[in-house]
Amino acid sequence: MPKFVNELVATPKKTRAAAVKNLLEAIARKNINLDGYGEFGGAVHLLSPDSKSARRVLKSAGFKVTEQKVLVLETQNHPGGALGLFKEINSTKSVIDFVYYLSDHRIAVGSREAQRISKLVLNKQLKDSKTIAP
Repeated sequence: MPKFVNELVATPKKTRAAAVKNLLEAIARKNINLDGYGEFGGAVHLLSPDSKSARRVLKSAGFKVTEQKVLVLETQNHPGGALGLFKEINSTKSVIDFVYYLSDHRIAVGSREAQRISKLVLNKQLKDSKTIAP
C-alpha cells in the first residue's frame, strides 16, 4: 500500500566528499537505525524510524537538515520485483526525481508527481486484487 512519509535530507555544510561516510558514522555512534538512504546531488536522503533523534545527531555533526515528503512503495521480493511498478509509472510519463531502496522490500520515491504515482499504484493494486479474488 503506498504511503507518504517525511524523509530527512542532510546536506554537508562544508565538503561533500565524505558526506555519506560522515553521516553514517554520526548515526551509528548514537545507535540510530536507518530504513534506507541514498545520495543525490550532494544531499543524503534518509528514512529512520527515529527521525527526531537522527535530525538532532545530524545537525550536531554539521549537516544542514531539512524534511520533505516521499512516497514509500512496497515491491515484490524476487528478481525484477520492482520492474512492473516502474513500467506502470513510466507508462504515465511521470517524472521521478530520485529513488532509493528501503528495508523490507520497499522503495522511497521522490517526485513532484508523487500524488499521481500513488493513485496509479493504488488503482493497479485494486485491479490486481480483483483479478486474484475468488
